[in-house]
Amino acid sequence: MRLAEILILTANTNNSKINYLKVQKITPCEDIDMDQLEYLQEEKIFTISGKKMTKEAKDMAHQAVKENNAVSFLCGYYDEKLTIASVDGYLLKSLDYTYDEFLEASKGSLYNLFDIKSNPWIAIERFSVLKGKGEGVVKAKDGIMLAVSLVKKESRDADGKKMWILSMHVDWTNQNLKVMNACIRSGMWYFDCDEQGDVVETHWSSEFRKMLGFNDTLDFPNEISSWSARLHPDDSLRVLTLLKNSLEDRTGETKYNTEYRIQDREGKYQWFKAAGECLRRADGSVRRMVGIFVNINEKKAVQAQRDTLEKIRKSMLKLVNRYVVIDVEKHTYECQDFKKVELYPNEGKYEDFVYAISSVHKMLAMNEAIEDYFNLDNVLANIKNDNDVYRLELCTRDERRFFLASFVPMEWNGDKVAKLSLVTQDVTEEKQAERKARMVLKDAYEAANRANKAKSQFLNNMSHDIRTPMNAIVGMTAIASSNLDNRERVSDCLKKITQSSRHLLGLINDVLDMSRIES
Repeated sequence: MRLAEILILTANTNNSKINYLKVQKITPCEDIDMDQLEYLQEEKIFTISGKKMTKEAKDMAHQAVKENNAVSFLCGYYDEKLTIASVDGYLLKSLDYTYDEFLEASKGSLYNLFDIKSNPWIAIERFSVLKGKGEGVVKAKDGIMLAVSLVKKESRDADGKKMWILSMHVDWTNQNLKVMNACIRSGMWYFDCDEQGDVVETHWSSEFRKMLGFNDTLDFPNEISSWSARLHPDDSLRVLTLLKNSLEDRTGETKYNTEYRIQDREGKYQWFKAAGECLRRADGSVRRMVGIFVNINEKKAVQAQRDTLEKIRKSMLKLVNRYVVIDVEKHTYECQDFKKVELYPNEGKYEDFVYAISSVHKMLAMNEAIEDYFNLDNVLANIKNDNDVYRLELCTRDERRFFLASFVPMEWNGDKVAKLSLVTQDVTEEKQAERKARMVLKDAYEAANRANKAKSQFLNNMSHDIRTPMNAIVGMTAIASSNLDNRERVSDCLKKITQSSRHLLGLINDVLDMSRIES
């Protein structure tokens, strides 16, 4: 395959007093030896002195431009292959290709120079509408991927067919910067300002877009609003105010250095750290603000985790007096004493630790020695798996302070415990509250017993008191029945029956009143 034509761009500089440009057009041909092509002299070279440059000076100027990775270009058609129609010599040099190597590598298609995975903008539906400045990753010789700055234009060929024109510049300083950006997940941005300090041009680097899930200027245009509209509501006013003050402060004392959250394409917020410096005119107004941003989302996540752990640690400090790590195999310990009660060194032999504990503590409600319960063989006998916790209750020898000691397995060596953690908690308040509750329950129990005994005594007495008048009533009724003819005797029995009934009614009323009081 052969290219339709090759354009050789010899020089193009627009940043100094010298401006020289020359284009040579080579018509279609069968075989072209790129090494045989000569760079032509410029049509115009403007000099301050009016003296012409010597051939030697011009040759050196060409060489200087050549070695500075001059801008190159290629152009082609909007077909399914994005066929390349023209390419210039600087592009071949920039990518380290010979003409034949370029033909073999590209196969005449732009897709073989810019793969769609690294350059999503190359998709025909996006490429056909994109114009202006951009960035990309091009495949150079030996498969090396180079970051390049791009400018896309459009034109038509001699037959009026629409063509794309893509200028390209390989900047090795920028290449190194992009590698560094990839290492620290950062990128560059800049704002160009007019003399009044208003932003007239914005540039967001491709790294920034990719970190937020965007592809190119179609879905994330080079506009301030593309960024500002996605700032977190809690950060937006603070960040935009600082940026405005930095741009308006002609003394340069107000620095733009901040952290903020910004919403990515999926709607999630990511943390970034951003800083910028200004290039100023003589009057102090900003010509350009150049800045860097670094994705600190992982750092913020780690910090949030640390903050959570710190809160947990502070909460545990309120509960835990000591945290001891015991090396079962070496019979040593390391201790962190949160309450700063210096009973023993922070590390040493486990036996010394147990001796220090036993000198001021005793087992709660037990006569056995602490040493027996803290003996490692005894502890390990009560721990068979990760879920086992061996707990002991201690108190000071004067029984004013109470503690809960918990042995928990930390590391295993096969089926044996290699390390234990011992956590002691001051449970004095809980024990005092428990004791108080027990006293209240004891008092209530005793009061209930007394009431029960009083009730039993009352019922026994009442049973006796009720039987007395009842017996009288029953007896007098029997006597009266057997002496119906003896009026005087019957009258006496009825009189006694009446007295006994009134007495019985009084007793019954007393019982009923007592029942009302209890209910």
